[in-house]
Amino acid sequence: MKKIKYVLALFVGLIMVMSASANNCGKYRIDGNLSDWGLNLNQDWSENSTWLPNPGVYFQVEDNHNPRHANDSTIVGSTTPSGVHIQGVGGSYSFYDEKPVYHRDGYKVSEPYGSPDEKYDIEAIYFDQDTKCIYVAVVMGLKPDGEGDSAPGDLALDIDGDGNYEYGVKLGTKTGLVQFAIYKDIIWAPPKYIPENAPTVILSGTENGTATGAYTSSYVPQDNGYNNYVVELAIPKSSIGNPQTPVSIYDLHLSESCSNEHIPTPEFPIAISIALLLASPAFAYLIIKKRRKE
Repeated sequence: MKKIKYVLALFVGLIMVMSASANNCGKYRIDGNLSDWGLNLNQDWSENSTWLPNPGVYFQVEDNHNPRHANDSTIVGSTTPSGVHIQGVGGSYSFYDEKPVYHRDGYKVSEPYGSPDEKYDIEAIYFDQDTKCIYVAVVMGLKPDGEGDSAPGDLALDIDGDGNYEYGVKLGTKTGLVQFAIYKDIIWAPPKYIPENAPTVILSGTENGTATGAYTSSYVPQDNGYNNYVVELAIPKSSIGNPQTPVSIYDLHLSESCSNEHIPTPEFPIAISIALLLASPAFAYLIIKKRRKE
């Protein structure tokens, strides 16, 4: 039985590598294990160092709630557990002051809305690229086959920076279409609770390629008694319009299907830009592109 399991694991791994090679996306092994990103998430999640990736990898971490929201009576959910909030490139980072968002009924909430135990939290997003592909890793609380409010959203991409998400990658297995397929000409589901967190789920679109993907709980611990999952993707640039300039982490958007949480948010303060410029020359382009989009 052990030999059979070994052979099966070897076969699955070989298929993943072949798929990545076929897409010319070979910088990371797409299996949900983020050690090749420089991460070991089996360490203490309350330490900033746990979340720091390899040099050159862009990231935003918003584990649990923004600690600056604690005991703010104007923000719903502000007294629930707080966690690491940082953003940066590689080992260079600053505090990420995640802003409150507005519920459809008009009151302010601290994300993730409606989740004091962090069952529906998106913890972190990581981003890298080479000439052929972009690579995305997300740590979050929703399982791939969740349904209704417990379903994951789909990864949205605004490659040309015009405010419209013209491409998307299907993540969930119970929300229609094909998991890890890349779509264009998309009709997006409207957000349910937080209007500003659109888009959420791909309802329909034209299939335009396939990402190499993994969606697993095998490499991350539980958080407040709930499973966490890693979504890891290698997306060929040929399937997202062959962008001629570097793609930015701020071209990405992921919201849960119920819109109670989203990531990333483009809020790199100017105060840390010098340190990040030293860490990555491409950061100058990222800042300019982000400000043009705003």
